[in-house]
Amino acid sequence: MRIGEVIIGIAIAAALGMVVAAFLFVRSQGGDSGLATSLFEPLTQEFETNGRPEISVESWRGAVTVRPGRANLVTVVIGRTGTGATEQEAFENLTKLESRALEDEENVITVRTFRTNDAPAPPGTRAPITIDAPEHSRLNVIATGPEPVIVEGITGDISIEAEGSVTVEIPHGIGFTIDAMTMSGNISDLIGIDGSGGQTLVGERPGDVVIAIVLRAGGGITLRER
Repeated sequence: MRIGEVIIGIAIAAALGMVVAAFLFVRSQGGDSGLATSLFEPLTQEFETNGRPEISVESWRGAVTVRPGRANLVTVVIGRTGTGATEQEAFENLTKLESRALEDEENVITVRTFRTNDAPAPPGTRAPITIDAPEHSRLNVIATGPEPVIVEGITGDISIEAEGSVTVEIPHGIGFTIDAMTMSGNISDLIGIDGSGGQTLVGERPGDVVIAIVLRAGGGITLRER
């Protein structure tokens, strides 16, 4: 039988816009795993922009999702999760996860998650990233974890290097060039580009607006219309 206990605490601070951090302890007992504890801390930051934002993401471990949001506003949510046999161990593992979102210069936003300790991280330790951005944003993502990268409805240039799978949804009517390659997976081209097959896809779709898409993935790649 599994026993769950939840403890919630909330802390609010301000830096570079609105920052909200909430802490969630989850303890569970069951099977051979003993007492497992995870500590979850979501962090939300907002950046006002003008013109075309350029967003750079470096993700250590955790899913990355980018989707259209409000015009002239980029909202970044990073959910740090630390795990351990005790609350103290979970907290220590969480504090070894750094998460930063900052505006390097006007309309240039950098989002990074990384681990400050070289020791192997316990299973479940991660920092997923969700970004709501103006749809015309330019996007560059480097993700070193096995979790997926999903980009929906962005009409600026897109560059992704990921260890896991990649999914890109392109708005109807947007033209693009595509250069995609997967190391160990398949490419699911649900748009029907006349290009290479198998583990590579090189092609284009004409349009009044043409964006460049470059994808490199360790897992599968899915290209579809939004």
